[in-house]
Amino acid sequence: AVNQLCSHFEAYRDFQKITDLREKFKNIKQILKSHVFSDFSSLGTGKETEEGNLLQQLSDACLVVDALEPSVREELVKTFCNRELTSYQQIFEGAELAKLDKTERRYAWIKRRLRTNEEIWKIFPSSWHVPYLLCIQFCKMT
Repeated sequence: AVNQLCSHFEAYRDFQKITDLREKFKNIKQILKSHVFSDFSSLGTGKETEEGNLLQQLSDACLVVDALEPSVREELVKTFCNRELTSYQQIFEGAELAKLDKTERRYAWIKRRLRTNEEIWKIFPSSWHVPYLLCIQFCKMT
C-alpha cells in the first residue's frame, strides 16, 4: 500500500515534505532489508532445527522481501545460493575431484543437498523457484 501511495505522489516529488517522507520510507526499507538478510544468515547453520519457529519467521520474512523491491529478492536468493554452494566449491575444487570422470559425484552431491534441505526450500514461496535457481547456479559453476 505504501509503495502504491509513493507512486501516486511521484508527481509531487519537488515538495520538501514529500521528499522527506520518501527518504524516510527508503531508510525503513533499507533497515528491513538488513534485518531480513541478518535473519537469513542463520539459515543452513543447523539453528533451524533448534528453533522451530525460525523457519516460520523466515517464511514470513519472505513476504516482507516481496513487499520490498524485486532486486532485494534476487539478491537474497543469489546470496543464499552462493552460501549453499560454498561447501560444493570446497569439496570439488581439488584436482582429483575436478576430473571429468567424477562428474556423477558432483550431481549426486546436488541431489543429496536438495533432498536433505527440503524443509528449508519450503520457506521460500514457490514463485521464487529457489531450488531451480540453485541448480542453475550449480550447473554454471560445474
